[in-house]
Amino acid sequence: MKKIFFIAVLFSILIPCSSVFCQKIELIGERTRNFKKFHLGGENYRVVGSVAPIHYRLDPFDLTEEYKEIDLSLIQTSSKSWNWEMEKAGYQIRIWQELDGLKYAAQFQRAGKWITMAPFEMYYENDAGESQAVGRPVDASPSTRLQN
Repeated sequence: MKKIFFIAVLFSILIPCSSVFCQKIELIGERTRNFKKFHLGGENYRVVGSVAPIHYRLDPFDLTEEYKEIDLSLIQTSSKSWNWEMEKAGYQIRIWQELDGLKYAAQFQRAGKWITMAPFEMYYENDAGESQAVGRPVDASPSTRLQN
């Protein structure tokens, strides 16, 4: 058994990836939250996985919905009422520059339930009941930073 495994590993190292043996087709119907399965030809398959999820469902409780690829890119929008979005994951995010008089707001959705958040002033209060502002929202814009 060890010899066969060694020969198979050596064989896969010596064959260039342009060969028929390296061509793989993902079996999308076989996806799980953390794994994908590829058909390599004949009776050969390869399973690739991750500890973190690599696929999502818009409704995580709908077992009939097909898994989709996660993409965490924050995209600037121009045709929608919000300015930024990230909608290809197990949760969705929408970000506004201004919403109902707020300078900045973010909305998060999971399984059809939305929560909206916006920064406000943060205060410290001592035992005597005196308070002092320790943080205020600044004019901030969501941004993306490309990394090489």
